[in-house]
Amino acid sequence: MDERLGRRYIRFSCGDDGVSGTPHRGEHGRGISIIYASFFLIFLSSGAFQQFMVPYLMATTDWGRMGSSVILAMVYFSFLLWRIFVSYSMMILGEKASLVLGGVTYTFFVFMLLFPESFHAILIAAAIWGWGAASLWISSSSMVLDLAGVGSYGSASGKLYTASNVGQALGVLALGLMINFTGFTGSIIFAVVTSAAANVVSALISIQEVARERPNLRTILGMGFRGKGLVLGLLLFASSLGYGILLGIFAEHVATGYGFLSLSLITLVFYIVRIPSSLFGGYILDKLPRSTVLSVSFAATSLGLVSIGLCPNQLSLALGALALGFEASLVPVASMAIVGDAAKPERRHMALGAVYAWRDLGVALALIGGAAMRSAFGGIEQPFILFGLAYGVCVILSLYLARTREL
Repeated sequence: MDERLGRRYIRFSCGDDGVSGTPHRGEHGRGISIIYASFFLIFLSSGAFQQFMVPYLMATTDWGRMGSSVILAMVYFSFLLWRIFVSYSMMILGEKASLVLGGVTYTFFVFMLLFPESFHAILIAAAIWGWGAASLWISSSSMVLDLAGVGSYGSASGKLYTASNVGQALGVLALGLMINFTGFTGSIIFAVVTSAAANVVSALISIQEVARERPNLRTILGMGFRGKGLVLGLLLFASSLGYGILLGIFAEHVATGYGFLSLSLITLVFYIVRIPSSLFGGYILDKLPRSTVLSVSFAATSLGLVSIGLCPNQLSLALGALALGFEASLVPVASMAIVGDAAKPERRHMALGAVYAWRDLGVALALIGGAAMRSAFGGIEQPFILFGLAYGVCVILSLYLARTREL
């Protein structure tokens, strides 16, 4: 507790401009680099295995399309809940422990996939992973924004997402090849070992303290349901629908129709395009109006999804994955940068949780809704057209963002 700042504030570990003393620039760079390295490794492994999870569970259990989708959806429903409440666990654990333990849950869940006999055990592991994902992302994002400083929020956010995107792209390719040639067991063991290495790297972070405002549920909900927070949240919700589609009905359709190697190669387009678009997009977002950049990304994605619905062949699937990757990289980077602009450092952990909770809701609903619509319609054409039209609405909503008030 920081008595100088009053009872509403509590010390967290990190560094910030003028909030708790400014550490040396070298310490800033080292701390951010370790966060980037741990994200690269964790998304090279357990994060990348998400792409194969629904097809894997369908192939190795009798849970079916809906049951397998529910497991992954549980991760994101739990993620959604803990985005709102994770500030409380961060207050107890501190930011470094929140980051490290959050990463450990990624490793734990993938390890549990080696023993998929019990639906309820995997469901509980998925719920635990949801807390860990929220803890990892909120703590690391807060640290990166603090260490980056004013004027660099876009580029620093872009580098964080680039680290995870590079790891996930390589992981999807490597895991797809392993599954195709050696089966699932070897790919899961690789994911567990590499994810554990990421946990070790994250434990090496050496950081200073920052005073954060004590979490308040009313404040968190208010940030997510009014002004800039609401509009950002709705854009993240729409953006995450595409990721839920990719993990759900997109993955099932490609794996069933073309095989796991094709799933790896086609979805690799999504993960590869996120690398330059998140890295250079971060710099662009520091130079150009962020609402305009978001509007363009949603327009491209809308066209891509509608094209899949009208002509669902391998070419349109690859182009759709390209558009989804472009949009899925820019929107979170822009949102993180906008939170850096609009929220005071001591409130960023709450603002990030409030805004990004909308993202997890979108992934979960797309996983469940996509599976339900495919079962109802008997194909993927109608779901993709509906999702494409929803992205068209976001083109207009993005332009409205600049007129909203601060967090």
